[in-house]
Amino acid sequence: MNAPILLLALALSSQSQTANPGDFAWGDYDADVEFHYFANGVRRGFSDFESIADNNVFVPTVRDVPYGLNMSAETREMMVSSGLLNEDLTPNEAVIEAMGRTLQGLGPRAPGYP
Repeated sequence: MNAPILLLALALSSQSQTANPGDFAWGDYDADVEFHYFANGVRRGFSDFESIADNNVFVPTVRDVPYGLNMSAETREMMVSSGLLNEDLTPNEAVIEAMGRTLQGLGPRAPGYP
């Protein structure tokens, strides 16, 4: 069984981050319209959940060793352009220290490791 579909067009005279209900013109239109939206809310059951946390994933930990070789070229380029990595993909020690982190030395090599 096919249910009828009612398409409503929403018209707003200008784009802004805030709008009042009186700013909208409602109508039943049969036309393609451009519509921008942003939704922000709290998911039920997660009101105490802190979704923003420290980044512990994309942070180099060892000095003088190229970082992110397993990542896409685009990701590495972003890390270089942000200053996190030097052009040779080694960690930028000044930026890492400004983040409150300390780079470690390479340490002893395992037997058989070049």
